[in-house]
Amino acid sequence: MERAGDIAALGVSHVWLPPPSQSVSPEGYLPGKLWNLDLSAYGTESELVALNRAFSDAVWIPRHQSEAN
Repeated sequence: MERAGDIAALGVSHVWLPPPSQSVSPEGYLPGKLWNLDLSAYGTESELVALNRAFSDAVWIPRHQSEAN
């Protein structure tokens, strides 16, 4: 999170995160409890919010859709 600005300065414009919910597979797919983000293997809900805020502050816009949408 504290390096989001450094990453953006390198020209990185997109970051992909696995689905942030409890899931059957270790990669985050086959999610189960979609609204309880504290069960994620990737951190807590508050950590996810902080990461999103850091990326947004670095002028990144998180999206998971095509430009046409």
